Amino acid sequence: MVQGQRPSTGPCCALLGRSLRDEFQWKSFGLSHPEPFQLSLPQWKWMDGAVYISYRFVVATALVTWLVCEIPFEIHHFGQTDHVVGYKPLWFFFEIATNSILTTSGIYWIAFWDRDYAYFFTLTSKLKHSIPAAFAIIDMFINNVPVRILHCVYPLCLGVVYGLFTFVYWLCGGSGLTGNGVIYPVINWNKPAYAVAACVLALLFCIIIQLGLYALYFTRTYLSYLAGGRGVLTFRELCSPANDEDQLVAEGEATLLEDDAQNTAKTYSSLG
Repeated sequence: MVQGQRPSTGPCCALLGRSLRDEFQWKSFGLSHPEPFQLSLPQWKWMDGAVYISYRFVVATALVTWLVCEIPFEIHHFGQTDHVVGYKPLWFFFEIATNSILTTSGIYWIAFWDRDYAYFFTLTSKLKHSIPAAFAIIDMFINNVPVRILHCVYPLCLGVVYGLFTFVYWLCGGSGLTGNGVIYPVINWNKPAYAVAACVLALLFCIIIQLGLYALYFTRTYLSYLAGGRGVLTFRELCSPANDEDQLVAEGEATLLEDDAQNTAKTYSSLG
């Protein structure tokens, strides 16, 4: 490949195949990563520094502000309630949060947006189930945190725990929104078969969301790879220098590491 030439799109299917083969291994259940420092960086090199820090600051400020406003609102309107309240924790909670946000938002717009559900049809509910999902999708295209298909076990466990919580809440005589122990209309334990079916469908939807997140992750990484960015380092782990496609990745990686070394040297020299 001519130096400076953008990689061709040919390896896409090959890299996708290697990536999928690497997904379905026992190690994919874990949270080990060969380059853990990469998780704290943006996918796109042009965002390094002030741009990415500003982005993170704006998102964090917006979400914290929303939380500060939402808690008093819920307490005022529905009474006070009691809530049980390294890179591996970052990765773990990122996978759970992103999947849960999109799953909850998807289920809301599929099942709860109808006018028959007065509480869920309010503007506040629509915003609560739209803005976080939009942020999650945007963040998927900006951060450098990988998505593993088998990590869907984490949000699935969370979903099972929440389903059990709604059942125990109903058994203990909780009032719910309508006074009959039902927290969400579709999880109505007064109709056990209906509630169990709803929980199973929600778990299946969670798996579909994880597959969608993996597709977004691969797309983001492959675009970064074509641009000579950090996607090269990601695909390095999938390839050995045994054929032209693997050599393409290796050459791109060498160029990227050289650029990073030069940028680091410039940064330290400027401090002097």
